[in-house]
Amino acid sequence: MIVENSSLNKMDGTSLESAIRNEAESAIRAMALKEAEETKGLKEAYAADMEDFRKRMEARTDDRIRQESAKMENRAGLELKKLKLKTFEIFINRRVGEVVGGIRDNPRYKSFLLDAIRDAIARIPTGAEVKIRSGDLMFEREILEAVGKAGGQDVPIIVD
Repeated sequence: MIVENSSLNKMDGTSLESAIRNEAESAIRAMALKEAEETKGLKEAYAADMEDFRKRMEARTDDRIRQESAKMENRAGLELKKLKLKTFEIFINRRVGEVVGGIRDNPRYKSFLLDAIRDAIARIPTGAEVKIRSGDLMFEREILEAVGKAGGQDVPIIVD
């Protein structure tokens, strides 16, 4: 019996060792499986975070592009308006210049100019001065006479 007990003990030791090994291998496999699942979960969470970040950055970039495009469109619109206004201003100035140039050729211009000067000098008691364009210098003598008739003395004529 002793022989049998020692064989039983041997067998029990081998069985126990085998059972422990099997249990250890099973625990290792379970931990490896759990680690793989956790790694997979972390990778999926990381991928989802990256995708969310990418979408947010893409949305921000698209918004910025829309803002900058709107600014450029507004600037272009303003520049076009400025160009139109400048063209209109040039046209008006040219037409006014033509009309004013034609006024001096009108025979009634001289009497209009002299009447306007006499009226202004009569209203200004002292310190008056007459500013005229260089094109009106041909009327200087008549202007001085008009100033004298209006009661103005020592009124300088300044060419503008």
